[in-house]
Amino acid sequence: MGKKINIKKRILVVFEELQIGGSTTSLISLLNNIDYQQFDVDLLLYRNSGDFDCKLPKELNILKEANVGSKFLKFTKSLFYGDFFKSLYFGFKTENKIKFNKQALSYVRVTNSRRIKKIYDVAIGFQEGWANNYVALKSKAHKKIGWIHPDPKDSKTDYNIDRKVYNTLDTIVLVSKQCNKNFKTIYPKYGSKSLYIPNILSQDYIRELSKVEVNDILVDPNKINLVTVCRIDFKSKGLDRAVKAFGKIINRTDVMNLCWYIIGDGIDMTKLKTMIKENNLDDYIKVLGSKNNPLPYVKKMDLFFLPSRYEGKPMAVTESLMLGIPAIVTKYASANEQINHGIDGIVINNDIESIMEILLEVNMNFDYFKKMKDRLIFKDYSNLEALKQIYKLIDN
Repeated sequence: MGKKINIKKRILVVFEELQIGGSTTSLISLLNNIDYQQFDVDLLLYRNSGDFDCKLPKELNILKEANVGSKFLKFTKSLFYGDFFKSLYFGFKTENKIKFNKQALSYVRVTNSRRIKKIYDVAIGFQEGWANNYVALKSKAHKKIGWIHPDPKDSKTDYNIDRKVYNTLDTIVLVSKQCNKNFKTIYPKYGSKSLYIPNILSQDYIRELSKVEVNDILVDPNKINLVTVCRIDFKSKGLDRAVKAFGKIINRTDVMNLCWYIIGDGIDMTKLKTMIKENNLDDYIKVLGSKNNPLPYVKKMDLFFLPSRYEGKPMAVTESLMLGIPAIVTKYASANEQINHGIDGIVINNDIESIMEILLEVNMNFDYFKKMKDRLIFKDYSNLEALKQIYKLIDN
């Protein structure tokens, strides 16, 4: 009898761009831990940019980027297929002004993306928007899976825009239990397709990344140093509320012990810097910009702080816990899944008054939070067992 040949499954993973953020961290963890003895994995990005190549395994096949064609050609195709006007229509519908709808605009990118001729066993869109849309509408695969990271309830996505994609996907993955529950409530038609799989994260990997030496900031050990790592987007991340809270605290206390470091970039960066300057907070809020590896900076801090209006299940929170840094977060969909309130962090109500109150408390009584740090050293927040769920999803 001849030797049994192990035929690897062909997997396509689609993602928009490797840039700082929880989705990218989760993807890199997945790609570094997946069994390449079982799977041949191709990675397709809309743009092959960023400095993440060194973090990707050599077994992974990175395809030529999907972004092709001149701006004129893209615009012409978008007009022909109606995606351009669709984006304007939904922009006006949701905000009552002439504005492109970001959710609908992702279809313009799909229309102008390079098509892959190869047929896969499984295609995975590891991100809402362009990645899921590409997998559903342009990839060739026997099974199609889409990941959604933000909370469908608070992100206010429009069913009418994505129903064609949801109809085509075989499985829709949500990264928190509450997000999955909200998805089933909002989209009951697709409830049987959705399931919960947590973001994949290795504590050993995160701690190793944090060991890199950084000398471009000087953290004052006499201050209580807070850090936020996120996209600079007021609508979801709520940084504007926290800046206002800092401004009010200055007027209510004689001694200001807090210093807040913000790592990230995004559409509201200019507004953020202007707010800080106008409120005379330059000595208390430091904007560091985007960092390819923010973990060495997080490791230097006392507390992680996330004042978001809504979230899915932010990886940055779990990363901070892995580094022994307690977290203060607003009550988003999965906050109580991530934080054991009073043990490894604090979950506060999602409003500016609660943000201000907790900052005042930290400013006056940090000893309470020091005890949390001592407990975090002995806890492992890894969840590599989620890989088994993904294997099962692929094999089924």
